[in-house]
Amino acid sequence: MNLKMLQFSQLHSLLPPNARVLAAVSGGADSLSLLVALCERRCEPGLSFVACAHLNHGLRGAESDADEIFVRDFCAARGIPFVSERADVAGLAKARGRGLEEAARVARYEFLERAAAALSCDVIATGHTADDNMETVLLNLVRGTGLRGLAGIPPRRGHIVRPLLAVSRAETEAFLTQRGIAWRTDASNADMAYARNRLRRDVLPALKALNPAALRTVGRLTAQARRDADFLDELAQALLAQSLTAENTLPASAVLTAPPALRGRMLRAFCQDAGAGCPEEAHIDGLLALCRTTRKNARLSLPQGFAGILSYGVLSVAPECPPGFVPVSLALPGETVCGGVTLRARYVPAFEAAPLGALCLCAGAIVGGVTARPRTEGDLLRLGTVRKTVKKWMIERKIPRHLRQNLPVLCDEQGILAVCGLGADARVAPVSGEAYWEILG
Repeated sequence: MNLKMLQFSQLHSLLPPNARVLAAVSGGADSLSLLVALCERRCEPGLSFVACAHLNHGLRGAESDADEIFVRDFCAARGIPFVSERADVAGLAKARGRGLEEAARVARYEFLERAAAALSCDVIATGHTADDNMETVLLNLVRGTGLRGLAGIPPRRGHIVRPLLAVSRAETEAFLTQRGIAWRTDASNADMAYARNRLRRDVLPALKALNPAALRTVGRLTAQARRDADFLDELAQALLAQSLTAENTLPASAVLTAPPALRGRMLRAFCQDAGAGCPEEAHIDGLLALCRTTRKNARLSLPQGFAGILSYGVLSVAPECPPGFVPVSLALPGETVCGGVTLRARYVPAFEAAPLGALCLCAGAIVGGVTARPRTEGDLLRLGTVRKTVKKWMIERKIPRHLRQNLPVLCDEQGILAVCGLGADARVAPVSGEAYWEILG
């Protein structure tokens, strides 16, 4: 086992020389063999520090407590630095609206990050094996997956590494048996309510009977799928970066003219960059449908309270409910934050030409103070000699619907002075030689 772990770690650069490693240990054979193997590497030019971290999930009562005591005593007998915490996983699952398995996983990694920071560790090592990898691929397959799901468990994600992915569960048990080391057995592994346990009991033995090298062949599949998925993701990211507008929106035409293998990846990366989490295939299919629609405006709900919005052939991802803003007094001169925009106003003694992107308001035409507020129904704006509702101006200028409520409308005591993104009302348009307020934002 040691040789397989060393070769796999070197292949994927998981455990650099002199690294400080935190091993996540439950007390089972896989994670315990990982800890022992890591400690043995300290006897050769290798790791500079190995510590152990154990999270008591509190799901199995006295059995969970016994696991914690077992790992603590194991480390104490061998002088291994040890850190542990208790978590109310059931409470976390309820509070966060997640299943027990997912809540336990999130709590575990949050704890490991804290422990690694406290012990100044470079990497966090987990005991995932080739069996875990094969189980994950099969679960992804039956639930529905793409190439990324066939890539299985990655050897590295950030500073979390999995040195045992080329090692079987049988090999970890044999490794400990040879050293006369006992391990804990989680009774919940026999609970057939969990899909992974049913797969482990009923499916994996049958597949291994068909092909004794099944773990190795699935490992090759995941490695190839991971390389291909990484390459396609890189191509999609590069194409996305080339296609984005100055406003970080995405023309639908750029998606539809991309190679089919990159379209979904572009959209997924676009959503993630906007903070909308990781959309599922149904969301990606919906966004592709938006890109194909002939409607001027359309939208689709996404994870994390976001929406995909198509407006005049351009796709954006934004919060489902725009926050809007409360009316504020405009600082003249000075800076004012409103609607997520910072407006900067300065006094200019004589008007000659309008600076690019600036609102220019004749200082002498303003009556009283100036207020910045959201658009309201019926607002009217005269640009040149044409007077229309602000809504109609916004439609004509093809301003996306989800942005309209957050564009500041500037008003004085007599009415609208200007609308950001549209222009200044003819009433306050300065003429040559007049003093004016220049507003940029």
